[in-house]
Parts: sequence; structure tokens; C-alpha cells
Amino acid sequence: MMKLTTRILLTALLIPSGFSVTTGAARAQSTLTLDAPQTAGISGLRAMWDTPVGLSSDGAVAEVDKGQFGKAPSAFWSPTAKARQAEGGGLKPGAIAFDAVHRSLLVRFPGAGNKIAAELKRGKTIQKVELLLPFKSTELWPEGYNDPAGLSFLQRGVSKGAGLAC
Repeated sequence: MMKLTTRILLTALLIPSGFSVTTGAARAQSTLTLDAPQTAGISGLRAMWDTPVGLSSDGAVAEVDKGQFGKAPSAFWSPTAKARQAEGGGLKPGAIAFDAVHRSLLVRFPGAGNKIAAELKRGKTIQKVELLLPFKSTELWPEGYNDPAGLSFLQRGVSKGAGLAC
């Protein structure tokens, strides 16, 4: 059964040593859920390659309107982005977003090692570990890409050979 979540969770299925889920350990299994992650982003785009970005599930998001190409929410990481400016000064964290090429998501769970080690000392073994990430929306217009790059999949008036703003 698939679980839907609105936050990042790390879940470990723990069973007594010497058992397997197929030999009756299902009755004795326990689950350790770690739900207090810290997140950060690393940008592969040249303008921000050396700028660490703190991320949050309620981080900076704004709807971007690209006219004929449509509207969609975008996550903002740049410290100069209007969407990151907090009321009264300071910066909001960036929104949790990542892709396969330019933006990496780092997730850590402080204290997780000690909690897992305590379960292992009690004689449990780890059967399975899951990292559950929330899905809020699809980002069509990532910050840092030139127009029309990134829009070529829409095939509407996009010139060939357009590149990323790297």
C-alpha cells in the first residue's frame, strides 16, 4: 500500500536477528520513523555553484507565467529572488526541489545514527529502509534557465539549439 506524505520521512523496517519477513518475523517487526530532516540544495547552474541553499517544505515558491507556454509554480533558490525575501528583512529558505541534472537535494536526519544503533544493539536487523519525499507539483520553469531553453519539450515556437544558462 502506498503512503502519501506531506513531509520527508526516513523509515526503517526492523526485525529480530535470524528472522526474515517470510518466516514469521512480520509479527515481531517494528518500524523506526525519523521525521525531523534537515535539507539543503546544491545548484549545478554556474551562477550559484558555490552558494549553499537551506531548503524547507514551505520554502520560496512563486507562480511563473510564460504566456503561451502556460503558468506553473517555480521553486526559488537564489538569494536575490523576490520570492525569497521575507517580510521584515532576511531570506526565506528555498523550496524543496531537485532534478536529474542541475539541482541536488541533500537530506540528513540528525540523531538517526544513534537511534538506529540502539535498535541494532537490541538485536534487530534492518530489513528495509525508505526515504519518502512529498510531491507538491511539477515545476516547468526552473529558476536559472534562459528562455526558451527548458521549454523545448513544448514544441511551440521554440528555436532549435537553445541552451541552458550555465
